[in-house]
Amino acid sequence: MIFSNKKEGFTIIELLMTIIIFSWGIVAVVSFMLHTFRQSIPLSYEVTASYLTQEAFEVVRRIRDENYLIRYHEDEDVWNPDQVWHDGLLEEGEEEVVGSVYYGSEELGSRHGQYLCLDEDKGFFYYYTDCDEDEETTFKRKIQLELKEREFEPGTTEEYLLVTVEVSWEDRDEPIRTKTTQTKLYDWYE
Repeated sequence: MIFSNKKEGFTIIELLMTIIIFSWGIVAVVSFMLHTFRQSIPLSYEVTASYLTQEAFEVVRRIRDENYLIRYHEDEDVWNPDQVWHDGLLEEGEEEVVGSVYYGSEELGSRHGQYLCLDEDKGFFYYYTDCDEDEETTFKRKIQLELKEREFEPGTTEEYLLVTVEVSWEDRDEPIRTKTTQTKLYDWYE
């Protein structure tokens, strides 16, 4: 019979090396997760800014379209040939205006320097003189409308609104970020 002093198992050095390698792996995974989390917050702000920009365009379009319905309603008693396609957006004689809208707007407002509030229950952004602290957001939205003309055919011009939406917000460690987007709305009444 042969006796051996060698025991089965790990030595302290092997155990320490395993713990160190395992710890590096855990640190790498946690570091990657924290980095991903830090990057997801600015991306969510970008997505929200895009949503607010699109919402502004849609509200301005809706106001224009409602003017069309008022002007060309099938009911002769409601028909209004004096309805201007940009009523509620530009006043008569104005060529440029800066203002604000929110989902329920019927005309361009003047709260463009004010922070937007968020109704958590409905998911809508809105303006209000006093938001609850938990409803105030870091977003501001400004809408600029310019009445312009373009030559449609030789000797024929067509009016359109150049709609510029600027959404700005503050991120924790970043300076104020701004997203500016433009679109054109045409007078398709004629």
